[in-house]
Amino acid sequence: MAPMRSHRGYLEQLRENTGYLTPQAETLTEPLHQNGEELGLVDLGDDALFLWNALFDPRDILDLIKSGHTEDEAATRLVAALRGALIGWSAPAADGNH
Repeated sequence: MAPMRSHRGYLEQLRENTGYLTPQAETLTEPLHQNGEELGLVDLGDDALFLWNALFDPRDILDLIKSGHTEDEAATRLVAALRGALIGWSAPAADGNH
């Protein structure tokens, strides 16, 4: 697989205050926290942003729509996947380590 994106991961870039990520994180932090509260989860902090980033790449969203999903269907499924990811991430690791 040929590398086409930064070799630095999302969390590394976020913690280094990469320009375009800071306003994105500021905008998403509260809604992600509220979603977690609705699900009865502890605050995941930057991990919630990581999960959002993994699921909501604009290129992949457009790909879903071009492949036959409606915008509403793609949005509904992606939000459901995010909520599932937040739940799964909050679950204790099977071996007790995080």
